[in-house]
Formats: sequence, structure tokens, C-alpha cells
Amino acid sequence: MVRRRDGRRPGADGRHPAGRRRPARRRRRRAGAAPGDPGELADVLGLSYRALSGDPVDLAVVGSGPAGLAAAVYGASEGLRTVLLDAVGTGGQAAASSRIENYLGFPSGLSGVELTQRAALQALKFGAQLSSPCEVVELDTGGTQLRLVLRDGTEVLARSVVLATGARYRGLPLDRWADFEGAGIYYAATELEARACSHAPLTVVGGANSAGQAALFLASRGAPVTLAVRGPDLTAGMSAYLVDRVLAHPRITVATGTQVTALGGGDSLESVTLTPGTAAPPASRRASGSSASSARSRPPTGWAGWPSTGTASC
Repeated sequence: MVRRRDGRRPGADGRHPAGRRRPARRRRRRAGAAPGDPGELADVLGLSYRALSGDPVDLAVVGSGPAGLAAAVYGASEGLRTVLLDAVGTGGQAAASSRIENYLGFPSGLSGVELTQRAALQALKFGAQLSSPCEVVELDTGGTQLRLVLRDGTEVLARSVVLATGARYRGLPLDRWADFEGAGIYYAATELEARACSHAPLTVVGGANSAGQAALFLASRGAPVTLAVRGPDLTAGMSAYLVDRVLAHPRITVATGTQVTALGGGDSLESVTLTPGTAAPPASRRASGSSASSARSRPPTGWAGWPSTGTASC
């Protein structure tokens, strides 16, 4: 290594070897972004969308869950210039699943993170451009090309668009629900939530596959779990293999025909009141956490001019 007479490397004092000071790099703040905004960090890391040319892309995929990632893989593998956009991060809600066992090609099962990371690597291998967080707020179909508009005003022109936006969970209409979000109410059951709740009693709300997976995962970490299901049984919305495992687990109590009617606590959630659909009185259960894996959710497609009032099963 070449060193100067004083023993320091050329450029170690902020100057080029020729003595000129390195030019300061300044990055323009994104429109409407506050300091510490995730979009700014994505800009610095090169994860936000950047047009590689002035030409429209062949395929723009909105949403990076398993369906969106699959569309990106197949499009890019056929030689299409493919862009994948997601408002939060690659993987979607599937990335928050602790275990997925009914996905084609993985008979032993794997975590949602593993599944979506493998799919993302496969899309990148074929040349797809993955960008997040890049929230799409408008779809214009009136021109010769389709035009997507991002939250910061950036426009993405595409010859074709695939909407794989998944669904957005809806909270329950209860007092203080919003207060306890992130302080006892969670929309996922990962290792982080399991550590936060330790071995305290937990309530999982919902009767579809996400709820069953959450209940099994949390119970496997030693927590007693109550699975509150509004419907009369589990089979209506949950895969048979999950139903069998949930019913057989000694630390899971299934409460069908039951709704959450009240929440209690100070700065964090401390109790959940469950009310059966029969004449039985409500039961208040101590709980350090609640995983709201509700089976009723909204497809977030209002920005595309389509109604987002329908429901989807999670």
C-alpha cells in the first residue's frame, strides 16, 4: 500500500491524492418525507425505484407477496423488463408467517421469510428490479402506456401491470384498539412477538390459516393460547391439516362462536373480554398480547379506481 511521508494513506484526510478535497455528496430529500423516513433510507441503500431508461418497462408488478414475486420471476425469466413495487417491503404478509406447509414444492414446510427470500433471489437472478418501499397511489389507463404514480410523484410507465396487492387487515371496532396496536395487539406472530409476550396468556383472533399458524407457533414457545373464532367451527376457513394440529395441541383452547368485545390495560394490553354468541356471560381473560389474524380483510386497491370494500381470506 502506498503511504505518504507522514505514514498516512493518500486521501485519509478527506483529500484526493492530488490534494483536492473530495466533493461533498448531498442527496435530495424525497417529496413529503420526514427525517428518518424509510423511503429516504431506501434511497441511500439503492432500494427505491430508479428508472433505468426513459422507455416503458414491459411488466410492472404491484405487491411483492408470493403472487407478486411469482409474476416477477415468470416475467423476467421470459425476457421482459420487469419492475416489482411494494409499499412496505419484499415478502408481503407471507413474510410474517412463522410456518407455511401447503406451498407447492416444500413438503417439509418453511417459514414465510425463507419462502419470500428465495423467491426474491430468483426474481433478481432473472433481472427483475425489486423496489421498496414504493407505494403506488394512482394507476392511469388513459394513455398509450399504463402509468403508475408513486407516493413521491415518481411515474412508472409500463406496457402491462399485474396487481398482486394482497389484503390489508382491518382492526376490530373496539375502544382503545388503536392505542394497543404495537403494545399488545399485533398483526403477525413471529419470533419478535413471541419474545415480547414471553410465556404469558395470549389470544389469537381469527379462524383462517394465518390464525392457526399463529396459534401453533406461539403455543410452541410455551404460551397458553386462546383461539377466538367468530364462526361455529374451524373447518370453514382453515386447512384441514391445521385444524387437526390446533385441536390436538395441549396449550391451545379453541373458542368458537366467540367475539372480542372489550380490551383492558394501561399503556399496554392486559386483558381481553371474549363474548360467546350464546347466552353465556362474557369472559375476561388476562392477556399480555393478542395476534389479530382476522379472516376479514380489505384488498388495498382503492388507488387503482377499484372498490376496496370486499373481503379476502388470510
